[in-house]
Formats: sequence, C-alpha cells, structure tokens
Amino acid sequence: MPICEACELVIKCCKVVTCFSATPIRIICKVVNEAGGDKVIYRHISIKRYDPVLMTISDEAAMFLRRCEENGNPESLFRLGMMEYFSKVQINIGLGILKRAVKLGHDEVTYIVGLIYLCGDNRARSQGIQMLNDLSQSKILECRKKSRAIIHRMWINNDLGGEKLVSTNMLCDDCEGERAAKRSRWVKDDECVLGCDACGW
Repeated sequence: MPICEACELVIKCCKVVTCFSATPIRIICKVVNEAGGDKVIYRHISIKRYDPVLMTISDEAAMFLRRCEENGNPESLFRLGMMEYFSKVQINIGLGILKRAVKLGHDEVTYIVGLIYLCGDNRARSQGIQMLNDLSQSKILECRKKSRAIIHRMWINNDLGGEKLVSTNMLCDDCEGERAAKRSRWVKDDECVLGCDACGW
C-alpha cells in the first residue's frame, strides 16, 4: 500500500475514533505508532518493495528486514534461507530457515524444499514428491518463475548435486516418453509440468 493511502487510512480511523471517544489524537497516534512495532505486523508485512538480492542496503532497511526475519515473516525467511543454502553454502542453517517458512505456508519455499528433498535419499525424495504434488500446476509454474528470478541474481555455490541428477532418470516411463516428445519441438512454459502424480513437479 502506498504511503499516501496508508496515511489516509490512519486519518480515517482517527476520525472515527475521535467521533466516539474523548481520547486526544496524540494518544491515538501513540497507540498506532506502538502497534506498528508489534511482532504480528512484522510477520505479515509485505517486503516486495525490497530487492530479493540486496547488494547495498541502508542501516534502517537492514534493521527492518532483520526484524521481519526475527518475527517469522515468511517472505523474509524465504530470501534469507535461499541465500544461506545456495550462496553461503550454510546447508543446515539454510534448510532450517526454509523449513520454518514452509510451516508458515509459503508456497515458493515449499517448492524449493520439495526440490531439495528430491536430491536426497529415497525417504526424502518421497517427501519432496508429496510436497510438490500438493501444489497445483499453476502454483508450481508461479513458484518456479519466482525462484528462478531470485536464483539468477545470486552467486550460486551449491548446485544440489546437479551432475547426479542429470545422470539419474527420476521419471516414470510414461513421463519420460512425454518429455522425449516435447524435445522435438518448442515447449510452452505451461507445458513444463508433467501430468503424472510422481512426476508432476
């Protein structure tokens, strides 16, 4: 919400309160100011106006984003977890942060953690497939687009064992045939998701 719209909303609220209460406006503003620092606000506030991969940042912005992380803002945890896991190669720390965001219902994190699990042992792989199958096809495409946009801006030091994945066929026979057929022509982005329950990611 633009600042001018937010100010208008606060003014309207103050007008309503002062119509039904003798509370001085300065006390109302003090309450609004204190409420703005509540952890619930930091947990739900949008941070979309901040670049996902920040090279330089003011002290004020850094403090704001840190408070978002500390109070469990899912988007903030997603960005931090991505940096820790893929760029700083702090695998356990990064995955722990990403798992926190999964519990908060962040779709992009669910997608990323699902892919990470696909690179693990059979138990983790099954869990990863389940996580990805719980997302709709349109949601997977949206998550893939957003995750790719962030990863392309990062310095990647952790490739999830990409060489092993390339040499390992993780598709069932039907989906392997479908993918082979698509290789012979240009494929639209919305065709990238295969239809099988085991390969829908």
